[in-house]
Amino acid sequence: FLDKYGVTAKALRFFALDEYSYTVPVNELLKYHAILAYRKNGKNLPVSDMGPYVVIFPRDEHPELPRAEINAKTVWMISEVKVVR
Repeated sequence: FLDKYGVTAKALRFFALDEYSYTVPVNELLKYHAILAYRKNGKNLPVSDMGPYVVIFPRDEHPELPRAEINAKTVWMISEVKVVR
C-alpha cells in the first residue's frame, strides 16, 4: 500500500465501519510486514468476513508481539485510511 501509492507517513489511522479507529506507526507496519488485505482465496473480502479491508499482523511469525496490543491494531471492516505526517 505504502510503496504502491508512494505514501510517506509517520502513521496510518484506520477507520472501521463500526466507528472503531486506531493509529498505527508506519515503522511498526513495516517492521512486522503487516498487510492490508482485501482478498481471500481470490475473492474480495465481504463485510461478513472482516472486509472490505483488514490490517493483518503475522502473529505466528512474531510471537513476541503482545496479543492485546496487536488485537487493538488489527483493524477490520476498514472504510477509510488517513495519513498522519
